[in-house]
Amino acid sequence: MRAMRDYGRHPLPYRRLHRFLLRLSAKEIGTRQQALAIFAVTGSILLIALASMYQGINVIFPHMFSLPVMMVAYWFPHRGIGFSVTIAAGYIGLYMFFSWHLGTIDFDQWVPVVSRSAIYIVVGSVMTMLRWEGFVLNRIISDEDKFVFLRDKELGYFYYSPSIHIVLGPEEVSSISMKGMSSVVSPDQRRAFLIMESNALGGQDQMGVFDVETVDGRKKLAFSLSPIYVDQDVKGYQGIAEDVTELKMHEEGLEKALEERTVLLAELHHRVRNNLAMIVGMLNMQMMSTDDDTVKRTLRDAESRIMSMSSIHGFVFQSDDFVKVDIRSNLKWLLMQILEGHEVRDRVHLDLDIEPVRLDYNRTTDLSIVATELFTNALHHALAEDGGRISVRFEESADEYLLEVTDDGPGLPVDFSIERDGRLGLKVAKQTVEEKLRGRISHSYRDGTVWTVTFPKGGS
Repeated sequence: MRAMRDYGRHPLPYRRLHRFLLRLSAKEIGTRQQALAIFAVTGSILLIALASMYQGINVIFPHMFSLPVMMVAYWFPHRGIGFSVTIAAGYIGLYMFFSWHLGTIDFDQWVPVVSRSAIYIVVGSVMTMLRWEGFVLNRIISDEDKFVFLRDKELGYFYYSPSIHIVLGPEEVSSISMKGMSSVVSPDQRRAFLIMESNALGGQDQMGVFDVETVDGRKKLAFSLSPIYVDQDVKGYQGIAEDVTELKMHEEGLEKALEERTVLLAELHHRVRNNLAMIVGMLNMQMMSTDDDTVKRTLRDAESRIMSMSSIHGFVFQSDDFVKVDIRSNLKWLLMQILEGHEVRDRVHLDLDIEPVRLDYNRTTDLSIVATELFTNALHHALAEDGGRISVRFEESADEYLLEVTDDGPGLPVDFSIERDGRLGLKVAKQTVEEKLRGRISHSYRDGTVWTVTFPKGGS
């Protein structure tokens, strides 16, 4: 894009001509209208030429052929030189026909005829070179949703891609040329746009979204301004304006929908917590109405599981990311809640070694259920009268995750089996690991009981 990169190197008079031609290149004239205009002008001059040569006149009309040559070179630069050569060859052919065959023109006029033909080629070539940069830019930048514009520190705005007529309207180019690009921005944002332009002319890349009044109503345009350097000096900037009206409307719709869903989610969370609290209250009432220690213990365990589920639900809802939950924060918070619920915090020395891993909501919930059951089991069966030590470790390897819960209690029998000897909590943990996490659970003895859970990274 040499027009945007090197225009500052040209001497000022040429730059003014260059600016004029590039401005004209943005005028909204359809290709069909351009071709019809060229055909009409060329046909008219050809008829005049035939009539004049038949009358023996070969002085005035030849200069008219420069007009279609310039029109083609300006509107269709890729055809400019070829068309000028065709006009030159056609003029020489007419001369030879009327001089040799009909004899209406003297044959000794061949020198001015060749000279004029050479002028056609020169005019077509020069116009093509002057026009080529603008033509290439217009061909490249033809998106109907955006337009490109260039501003020079000395000359002001001097180029607009043709799509500016589609984005802003057919009359905006002349308005911008006189008042500046800020003239199309809404009045309350005009000062911000002028500051952005000043920063771009000062050498800073700038971006911003502004409201713009057009013939089709108000639109939102995203402007991007980039300084143009020549010999390390800022000579101007190149700008891109893109119509983002529909995108902004879509974003506003998404924001509104997100706000509504957040409200609904908060209401759902509130109702779930209330329902769980109601169930816990009913269990407490049931415990108060019985003297059977086994029943009380069973109800207390059920209450603990429900409270754990409520805690998990509350933690996930309050976290910043519903999709990926921080396991370290979740497990630490959950285990502290269990200690508080069992009123044994002062008797337990808790060691936590949990890596900062993030899991999806479903696996976080399943892992929390397993950790709750294993930790609660250690509290019930491994603590001595004066307390004890429980360690919880969670780590990530190349292919799987590992959860390890260790206590310093007396340990389990050698032939212990979860299916045969385990209470409900251990059976729930085993079923969750195998069916939900698609993993394995095992136990061993190492100065106490060690429960080990592994499950693959792929999930269920």
